[in-house]
Amino acid sequence: MRLFLLAALLLCATLAAAWDKLDHEIFELYDDIKTNEPTTDWYALLSLTPKASTAEINKAYRQLSRKYHPDKLQHLPDASQQEKRFQRLSLVVNILRDPESRKKYNFFRKNGVPSWRGTAYMYRRWRPGFAT
Repeated sequence: MRLFLLAALLLCATLAAAWDKLDHEIFELYDDIKTNEPTTDWYALLSLTPKASTAEINKAYRQLSRKYHPDKLQHLPDASQQEKRFQRLSLVVNILRDPESRKKYNFFRKNGVPSWRGTAYMYRRWRPGFAT
């Protein structure tokens, strides 16, 4: 009986630490895009299909980076917003270029991004007793 309880406890412990750093990066970027862009589909953001090759992703990024680069948009009143958009595009492209990251994003794209802002998220941003 004790062995069964120990195995169940170990299983629960591994499930609690199921999201890794890359997953959290995808979740945070997804939330940022959801609040600031018209679409949450990263391929649509780059005007690509999900079957696009790395070369096509690089080509789309080069075109969009010419359009949204902060050095070209300094004279606009909303230049800081455009700079943040450029940063989001850069992060999206970096994730889609890497095969492992792209595979994870495609999984979350197909199955949905979980509601992930739980206690671990809050603890990383506010630690009780730390500088309070």
